[in-house]
Amino acid sequence: MKVDFVPISDKLYYEYADELLKHIKELVELENGINFDGNKELAIILTEEDLDNFTNNITDECKTIYLGHNVLPTEEQEKLFKKHEIKINIIPDYYYRDLEG
Repeated sequence: MKVDFVPISDKLYYEYADELLKHIKELVELENGINFDGNKELAIILTEEDLDNFTNNITDECKTIYLGHNVLPTEEQEKLFKKHEIKINIIPDYYYRDLEG
């Protein structure tokens, strides 16, 4: 895995948060010993847009999703997860706490 330095010196949190969030996927993979790439049984959802795309294209192959701590599914989306028997894992707050400075 390659690690890049993200300089934050003269920036506010919201100016570099998107860059740091690009690495949440890798952190989740490392901590849980999983790989999202090419694995149809797993999905990671970090934004509301990701959530909408996922639920619009949901398949029976997906069994577990990792959901960003600030992404809130609608009641309809939660019903879809239940119907497809998808387990939801919320990405812990500590992934984000360090990002907020």
